[in-house]
Amino acid sequence: MSRINLEDNRAWRLKVDGGFKFSTGTLVPATGYVLDGTPSTLPINITPLIFMNPAGAVNVRLPTSSDIRRGTALIFVNLSGNVVTFQTDGGAAFTTALTLAANGATRVVCTGNTTQALGWVGW
Repeated sequence: MSRINLEDNRAWRLKVDGGFKFSTGTLVPATGYVLDGTPSTLPINITPLIFMNPAGAVNVRLPTSSDIRRGTALIFVNLSGNVVTFQTDGGAAFTTALTLAANGATRVVCTGNTTQALGWVGW
C-alpha cells in the first residue's frame, strides 16, 4: 500500500514507470547569470533538469543555500563545447569547485549550509 501526504509532498513506495520525465528548461546564460532569485526563505522556482547552451565559457550563480532548500537536487546538461563554472549566490567559488564540462552533465544538491561556499555539492 502506498501513502501520500500532500501537505509536505512526501510519498512512500512510489513506483515510477517507463516514460517518466522531469520538467526541463533551456538556458543560454551569460557570465554572472543568476539561476534563481527567489528569496532564500522559499523553495527554488526552477525546473529540476536544465539544459545549458552558453556561447562561451561562463560563470552561473546557484540559488542561495538555506535550510528550506536542503536536499533540492538539480541536473544540468551542457549542450555546448564551453565549460560552465557554478558560483555561490554572491559570485564566489565553492569550497569544492563545481563545473559543468563541455558537452557533459552533472548533478548538484543543496546542503542547506548557510556558509554559501558549502551550500551546494556536486556528483
